[in-house]
Amino acid sequence: MTENEILIAVGVFLVAGVAKGLIGIGLPTITISLLVMMIDPRQAIILTLGPIFLINLWQSYRAGGILGTFRRYAPFAICLCGFLFVTAQVSHGISGRTLSFALGGSVMIFAVVQLFLRPPELPAKYDLHAQIAAGTIAGIMGGLTAIWGPPVLIYLISRRISKDEFIRATGLLLTLGSLPLLYSYWSAGLLAGNNIWLSASMTIPALIGFSVGERFRGKLDAAVFQKTVLVMFFLLGLNILRRAIMGG
Repeated sequence: MTENEILIAVGVFLVAGVAKGLIGIGLPTITISLLVMMIDPRQAIILTLGPIFLINLWQSYRAGGILGTFRRYAPFAICLCGFLFVTAQVSHGISGRTLSFALGGSVMIFAVVQLFLRPPELPAKYDLHAQIAAGTIAGIMGGLTAIWGPPVLIYLISRRISKDEFIRATGLLLTLGSLPLLYSYWSAGLLAGNNIWLSASMTIPALIGFSVGERFRGKLDAAVFQKTVLVMFFLLGLNILRRAIMGG
Protein backbone atom coordinates (compact mmCIF):
# COMPACT_ATOMS: atom_id res chain seq x y z
CA MET A 1 0.00 0.00 0.00
CA THR A 2 1.14 3.54 -0.73
CA GLU A 3 1.38 6.21 1.95
CA ASN A 4 -1.75 7.93 0.62
CA GLU A 5 -3.70 4.67 0.73
CA ILE A 6 -2.60 4.08 4.32
CA LEU A 7 -3.70 7.59 5.33
CA ILE A 8 -7.08 7.06 3.67
CA ALA A 9 -7.40 3.71 5.45
CA VAL A 10 -6.75 5.39 8.80
CA GLY A 11 -9.59 7.80 8.06
CA VAL A 12 -11.90 4.94 7.06
CA PHE A 13 -11.23 3.04 10.30
CA LEU A 14 -11.76 6.21 12.33
CA VAL A 15 -15.17 6.75 10.71
CA ALA A 16 -16.07 3.06 11.10
CA GLY A 17 -15.12 3.20 14.78
CA VAL A 18 -17.38 6.20 15.33
CA ALA A 19 -20.28 4.36 13.69
CA LYS A 20 -19.73 1.25 15.84
CA GLY A 21 -19.53 3.38 18.98
CA LEU A 22 -22.77 5.14 18.09
CA ILE A 23 -24.92 2.23 16.91
CA GLY A 24 -22.94 -0.89 17.87
CA ILE A 25 -22.63 -2.36 14.36
CA GLY A 26 -20.94 -1.96 11.02
CA LEU A 27 -17.18 -1.78 11.57
CA PRO A 28 -16.14 -4.47 9.04
CA THR A 29 -18.99 -3.54 6.71
CA ILE A 30 -17.88 0.10 6.53
CA THR A 31 -14.17 -0.55 6.30
CA ILE A 32 -14.29 -3.31 3.69
CA SER A 33 -16.94 -1.68 1.50
CA LEU A 34 -15.00 1.61 1.41
CA LEU A 35 -11.51 0.16 1.12
CA VAL A 36 -12.38 -2.01 -1.90
CA MET A 37 -12.86 1.24 -3.82
CA MET A 38 -9.09 1.74 -3.81
CA ILE A 39 -7.40 -1.58 -2.98
CA ASP A 40 -7.84 -5.30 -3.69
CA PRO A 41 -10.78 -6.88 -1.79
CA ARG A 42 -8.51 -9.43 -0.11
CA GLN A 43 -6.18 -6.67 1.10
CA ALA A 44 -9.21 -4.80 2.49
CA ILE A 45 -10.20 -7.92 4.46
CA ILE A 46 -6.65 -8.35 5.76
CA LEU A 47 -6.57 -4.79 7.08
CA THR A 48 -9.88 -5.32 8.86
CA LEU A 49 -8.94 -8.59 10.61
CA GLY A 50 -7.00 -7.00 13.49
CA PRO A 51 -9.64 -4.41 14.41
CA ILE A 52 -12.47 -6.99 14.13
CA PHE A 53 -10.78 -9.26 16.66
CA LEU A 54 -9.41 -6.70 19.11
CA ILE A 55 -12.42 -4.36 19.29
CA ASN A 56 -14.96 -7.16 19.65
CA LEU A 57 -12.74 -8.87 22.24
CA TRP A 58 -12.76 -5.62 24.19
CA GLN A 59 -16.54 -5.37 23.79
CA SER A 60 -16.97 -8.95 25.06
CA TYR A 61 -14.72 -8.28 28.06
CA ARG A 62 -16.63 -5.13 28.99
CA ALA A 63 -19.99 -6.85 28.61
CA GLY A 64 -18.96 -9.69 30.95
CA GLY A 65 -20.57 -13.09 31.37
CA ILE A 66 -18.41 -14.64 28.64
CA LEU A 67 -18.59 -18.26 29.83
CA GLY A 68 -22.34 -18.22 30.36
CA THR A 69 -22.86 -16.59 26.96
CA PHE A 70 -20.68 -19.20 25.29
CA ARG A 71 -22.61 -22.04 26.87
CA ARG A 72 -25.90 -20.60 25.57
CA TYR A 73 -24.61 -20.12 22.03
CA ALA A 74 -22.09 -22.96 21.76
CA PRO A 75 -23.82 -24.68 18.77
CA PHE A 76 -23.84 -21.38 16.88
CA ALA A 77 -20.20 -20.68 17.76
CA ILE A 78 -19.00 -24.15 16.77
CA CYS A 79 -20.76 -24.11 13.39
CA LEU A 80 -19.64 -20.53 12.77
CA CYS A 81 -15.98 -21.22 13.46
CA GLY A 82 -15.89 -24.54 11.63
CA PHE A 83 -17.52 -23.39 8.41
CA LEU A 84 -15.73 -20.05 8.52
CA PHE A 85 -12.37 -21.80 8.70
CA VAL A 86 -13.13 -24.19 5.83
CA THR A 87 -14.61 -21.48 3.61
CA ALA A 88 -11.72 -19.09 4.30
CA GLN A 89 -9.26 -21.77 3.19
CA VAL A 90 -11.14 -22.19 -0.09
CA SER A 91 -11.57 -18.45 -0.61
CA HIS A 92 -7.81 -17.85 -0.92
CA GLY A 93 -8.01 -19.20 -4.46
CA ILE A 94 -11.03 -17.12 -5.47
CA SER A 95 -10.46 -14.24 -7.88
CA GLY A 96 -10.80 -10.66 -6.75
CA ARG A 97 -13.80 -10.18 -9.03
CA THR A 98 -15.67 -13.13 -7.51
CA LEU A 99 -14.78 -11.90 -4.05
CA SER A 100 -16.19 -8.48 -4.96
CA PHE A 101 -19.48 -10.12 -5.95
CA ALA A 102 -19.63 -11.85 -2.56
CA LEU A 103 -18.70 -8.65 -0.72
CA GLY A 104 -21.27 -6.53 -2.52
CA GLY A 105 -24.00 -9.07 -1.87
CA SER A 106 -23.09 -9.38 1.81
CA VAL A 107 -23.07 -5.62 2.34
CA MET A 108 -26.49 -5.29 0.69
CA ILE A 109 -27.93 -8.17 2.75
CA PHE A 110 -26.57 -6.56 5.92
CA ALA A 111 -28.28 -3.26 5.06
CA VAL A 112 -31.61 -4.82 4.08
CA VAL A 113 -31.72 -6.99 7.22
CA GLN A 114 -31.14 -3.99 9.46
CA LEU A 115 -33.48 -1.65 7.60
CA PHE A 116 -36.50 -3.82 6.89
CA LEU A 117 -36.39 -7.27 8.42
CA ARG A 118 -37.80 -8.20 11.80
CA PRO A 119 -37.97 -11.99 11.80
CA PRO A 120 -40.80 -13.73 13.67
CA GLU A 121 -40.12 -14.83 17.23
CA LEU A 122 -38.34 -18.18 17.38
CA PRO A 123 -39.79 -20.67 19.87
CA ALA A 124 -37.25 -22.08 22.31
CA LYS A 125 -37.83 -25.66 21.10
CA TYR A 126 -36.34 -24.76 17.69
CA ASP A 127 -33.35 -22.90 19.13
CA LEU A 128 -30.76 -25.65 18.57
CA HIS A 129 -31.71 -26.11 14.93
CA ALA A 130 -31.75 -22.35 14.38
CA GLN A 131 -28.29 -21.95 15.93
CA ILE A 132 -26.87 -24.68 13.68
CA ALA A 133 -28.44 -23.21 10.54
CA ALA A 134 -27.54 -19.60 11.29
CA GLY A 135 -24.03 -20.52 12.42
CA THR A 136 -23.41 -22.46 9.22
CA ILE A 137 -24.62 -19.63 6.98
CA ALA A 138 -22.65 -17.07 8.99
CA GLY A 139 -19.50 -19.19 8.70
CA ILE A 140 -19.77 -19.46 4.92
CA MET A 141 -20.41 -15.72 4.55
CA GLY A 142 -17.61 -14.84 6.94
CA GLY A 143 -15.08 -17.13 5.29
CA LEU A 144 -15.71 -15.49 1.94
CA THR A 145 -16.10 -11.85 2.92
CA ALA A 146 -15.17 -11.33 6.62
CA ILE A 147 -18.77 -10.12 7.10
CA TRP A 148 -20.88 -12.59 9.05
CA GLY A 149 -23.15 -10.19 10.90
CA PRO A 150 -26.48 -10.68 9.02
CA PRO A 151 -27.17 -14.30 10.13
CA VAL A 152 -26.06 -13.44 13.67
CA LEU A 153 -28.43 -10.47 13.80
CA ILE A 154 -31.37 -12.35 12.28
CA TYR A 155 -31.00 -15.18 14.80
CA LEU A 156 -30.57 -12.93 17.85
CA ILE A 157 -33.47 -10.66 16.87
CA SER A 158 -35.71 -13.71 16.42
CA ARG A 159 -34.90 -14.82 19.98
CA ARG A 160 -36.15 -11.48 21.40
CA ILE A 161 -33.31 -11.29 23.91
CA SER A 162 -32.51 -8.30 26.11
CA LYS A 163 -30.24 -5.47 24.99
CA ASP A 164 -27.44 -6.54 27.37
CA GLU A 165 -27.68 -10.14 26.20
CA PHE A 166 -27.60 -8.95 22.59
CA ILE A 167 -24.39 -7.00 23.21
CA ARG A 168 -22.78 -9.97 24.96
CA ALA A 169 -23.80 -12.43 22.24
CA THR A 170 -22.76 -10.29 19.28
CA GLY A 171 -19.43 -9.41 20.88
CA LEU A 172 -18.65 -13.06 21.62
CA LEU A 173 -19.73 -14.45 18.23
CA LEU A 174 -17.85 -11.76 16.33
CA THR A 175 -14.73 -12.36 18.43
CA LEU A 176 -14.83 -16.15 18.06
CA GLY A 177 -15.50 -15.92 14.33
CA SER A 178 -12.45 -13.75 13.80
CA LEU A 179 -10.11 -16.43 15.24
CA PRO A 180 -10.35 -19.01 12.40
CA LEU A 181 -10.29 -16.16 9.90
CA LEU A 182 -7.08 -14.80 11.40
CA TYR A 183 -5.51 -18.26 11.47
CA SER A 184 -6.55 -19.04 7.91
CA TYR A 185 -5.05 -15.85 6.49
CA TRP A 186 -1.92 -16.27 8.61
CA SER A 187 -1.38 -19.91 7.59
CA ALA A 188 -1.80 -18.95 3.92
CA GLY A 189 0.96 -16.36 4.31
CA LEU A 190 -1.42 -13.48 3.67
CA LEU A 191 -1.16 -12.06 7.19
CA ALA A 192 2.59 -11.70 7.41
CA GLY A 193 5.25 -9.01 7.26
CA ASN A 194 3.81 -5.54 6.79
CA ASN A 195 0.26 -6.86 6.52
CA ILE A 196 0.06 -8.02 10.14
CA TRP A 197 1.42 -4.72 11.45
CA LEU A 198 -0.82 -2.65 9.19
CA SER A 199 -3.86 -4.66 10.30
CA ALA A 200 -2.97 -4.32 13.98
CA SER A 201 -2.24 -0.60 13.64
CA MET A 202 -5.69 0.08 12.18
CA THR A 203 -7.11 -0.86 15.58
CA ILE A 204 -5.83 2.47 16.94
CA PRO A 205 -7.99 4.80 14.79
CA ALA A 206 -10.90 2.36 15.10
CA LEU A 207 -10.69 2.48 18.92
CA ILE A 208 -10.38 6.25 18.91
CA GLY A 209 -13.47 6.48 16.73
CA PHE A 210 -15.28 3.94 18.90
CA SER A 211 -14.61 6.03 22.02
CA VAL A 212 -15.86 9.18 20.28
CA GLY A 213 -18.98 7.38 19.10
CA GLU A 214 -19.72 6.07 22.59
CA ARG A 215 -19.35 9.57 24.03
CA PHE A 216 -21.86 11.04 21.58
CA ARG A 217 -24.26 8.08 21.64
CA GLY A 218 -26.69 9.79 23.99
CA LYS A 219 -26.46 13.19 22.28
CA LEU A 220 -27.38 12.21 18.72
CA ASP A 221 -30.48 10.60 17.28
CA ALA A 222 -28.98 7.13 16.95
CA ALA A 223 -31.98 5.77 15.02
CA VAL A 224 -31.67 8.40 12.27
CA PHE A 225 -27.90 7.96 12.14
CA GLN A 226 -28.29 4.18 11.89
CA LYS A 227 -30.75 4.43 9.00
CA THR A 228 -28.45 6.85 7.19
CA VAL A 229 -25.49 4.50 7.58
CA LEU A 230 -27.52 1.50 6.42
CA VAL A 231 -28.74 3.30 3.29
CA MET A 232 -25.10 4.15 2.61
CA PHE A 233 -24.23 0.45 3.04
CA PHE A 234 -26.86 -0.55 0.50
CA LEU A 235 -25.55 1.96 -2.05
CA LEU A 236 -21.96 0.89 -1.41
CA GLY A 237 -22.96 -2.74 -1.94
CA LEU A 238 -24.59 -1.84 -5.25
CA ASN A 239 -21.46 0.01 -6.32
CA ILE A 240 -19.22 -2.93 -5.40
CA LEU A 241 -21.42 -5.22 -7.51
CA ARG A 242 -21.31 -2.70 -10.37
CA ARG A 243 -17.52 -2.58 -10.24
CA ALA A 244 -17.35 -6.38 -10.19
CA ILE A 245 -19.65 -6.68 -13.20
CA MET A 246 -17.73 -4.04 -15.14
CA GLY A 247 -14.40 -5.51 -14.09
CA GLY A 248 -13.39 -2.43 -12.12
